[in-house]
Amino acid sequence: MGSRNSQTCQIHNKIFTSLINNFTNTDLLILSDFSGGSIRDPKFLAQDLICKLKLEPLVTADNETHDYNLHFNFGIQNNSKQLKTINIIIDLEEQHLNLKPKTIYTSPSPTHQYCESKTNVLPNELGYQFEIKIDPESCLYISNTLWNPIDAINKTFESLCQQEPLHVIDYGTSCNGNKLSAYKTFQDRDLNKPLILITSGFHPTEGDTTATEAIAKWLLTTGKDNTKNVDFVIIPVVNPDGFTSGYNGCNTSGINLFWDFQNYNLKSCPEAYYLWEFIKQFPPNIYLDFHAYSIQGKQKKIGPYFKPEIFYFGKLTKEYASKMLKSLESLPGNKSQKLYAPSTLAYKITKTFNTITFAKYHLHQDLGIHGLQQLAINVVQNIVHTLNHCDLHDQILRPYGSRHKPYKDILSQMLYTCRYSLPKQLKKQFK
Repeated sequence: MGSRNSQTCQIHNKIFTSLINNFTNTDLLILSDFSGGSIRDPKFLAQDLICKLKLEPLVTADNETHDYNLHFNFGIQNNSKQLKTINIIIDLEEQHLNLKPKTIYTSPSPTHQYCESKTNVLPNELGYQFEIKIDPESCLYISNTLWNPIDAINKTFESLCQQEPLHVIDYGTSCNGNKLSAYKTFQDRDLNKPLILITSGFHPTEGDTTATEAIAKWLLTTGKDNTKNVDFVIIPVVNPDGFTSGYNGCNTSGINLFWDFQNYNLKSCPEAYYLWEFIKQFPPNIYLDFHAYSIQGKQKKIGPYFKPEIFYFGKLTKEYASKMLKSLESLPGNKSQKLYAPSTLAYKITKTFNTITFAKYHLHQDLGIHGLQQLAINVVQNIVHTLNHCDLHDQILRPYGSRHKPYKDILSQMLYTCRYSLPKQLKKQFK
């Protein structure tokens, strides 16, 4: 650690004491003031650009702390008439030094989805580095994640809504006044059909909106027959302010909506409040929430988070939850993970409605755009193929449906919660 700190000081001292030549002053301009822009302290040293990741609050919920300070997204404008080659060094915090991306993504425009570049990412004493070439009198936008701008997402879904049976519902507004939109495959809800709710875009930089776009397109084309027996609601962007403000995981109030779903907090978390009110209108039988690993590497596996069967009410619902999990685990490379996180939407939606959830379902950007999209479609296909829609008529809890909560299930859940939570609370207290 001492060696790295010494090297860091030497490099930073050079930055502050060196004269920046005309090449860096007049020819190149760093761009971050755009929807989704995210970078901190960019500084030129000759033809090296050294910058840090923008920081946002850590999220602490359910006795766990989560750090989403992982990604950057910025542009470089080349004002000269010459091709420029720039070595970009990402100066990481100590706890992130082992996180080196496999791929750098670029785009000529911040409003288009970024694509994989061919640049190699190499280790550096500050973190990692890579080389970028920028054409004369042009801009290049750069990220270490599969960035999908909200303008591009909205444009895609506006186009898809021109086709039957997709219809848009604006169910609320975010902290910054952005529309919160859902897309449904029905005019009026048919309670004889099961309803599958699919979300993405809790954490803007993860690229998971590519999955919900692919699912929507599939349901309008080769997968359209699935809408005959199942109703779908797709919410591609749960956290629009995160997209426009360049946050990795939070809304503009600093709340991470996935881990801390504050459905009671209209002032600071309207995204959660309005989504919860919308769900009360359309209680889902199944809930899928897509996320995507990016720079975490091979140690992170694709697959779903699932909750223990004990949290579902009724024998048939428990059986379906188990059956669906086995179906998802049959997909190549999938590895499921048990998660107990009562502050999340996934737990609140089961406690209130008895919804079967797989949230998160982790994709991985190492699959590539097409691999990621195909896996998302396969996930939905496997869920649908396990369904006998008549079996779930009595799934939803009162007052939204007809099912009572058996006292035996309530007691079992309370005992499980105490057994799980108490050791974590004691560990935190005496830490």
